[in-house]
Amino acid sequence: CNLLRVRWGVMDFDDREILAEPREGFTGKRRISPITGKEEIHSRGSKRFAKMYLVSLPVTASCLYICFWALTVSIAMQDYCQEVYICRETPLSRFPSILYSCTIPVLGHLYRYVAQTLTEWENHKTHSQYRDSLIIKLTCFHFINNYLSLFYIFFWLRDLPRLKQYLQTLMILTQLISTTAEIGLPYLSAKYALYKANVAKLQQTSVRKKTDEEPSPTA
Repeated sequence: CNLLRVRWGVMDFDDREILAEPREGFTGKRRISPITGKEEIHSRGSKRFAKMYLVSLPVTASCLYICFWALTVSIAMQDYCQEVYICRETPLSRFPSILYSCTIPVLGHLYRYVAQTLTEWENHKTHSQYRDSLIIKLTCFHFINNYLSLFYIFFWLRDLPRLKQYLQTLMILTQLISTTAEIGLPYLSAKYALYKANVAKLQQTSVRKKTDEEPSPTA
């Protein structure tokens, strides 16, 4: 382990973290550093840990519970569709899995905003501390949000036909949503920007025409 630290050039990483400049959003009281003897911004670590474990952790757990609740509602809806004769063996029976597959990226984007807000509120001193805290939140949430349905159906329900259906729906809709986000949205935004530029150009042209048509005072 020490050999890798020397090879990768991170032998003094802890020392560099202590002496690193605070990030832009860090707040606290000014004091004289006992290490460098220079004035610095200081915030108690106990306050940051209290925010992490008493606020951020329960909020993240609540968001994960929402993911599990969405999955249970989807499974209950699918069971209902299988019981109703008009929905049985029809494309309508796939509607709950399609709806759940659409909620996964929505919940992911919403939690990303929540995680960034919580991590900023925790008031980490360095960029690496801020980045590590944000990565832990996002990794835990996205793993459970994306793969909870597959593990739950396979290990708990032991329903292979339903697992096959959910897996197919997730793979297809994930590709469609990612393709739309990467190609469709930039295309639409470019078209909208071009439309605004054309409207502004037409307005300028009409103003110039009105100015040219107005008689001059000397005439």
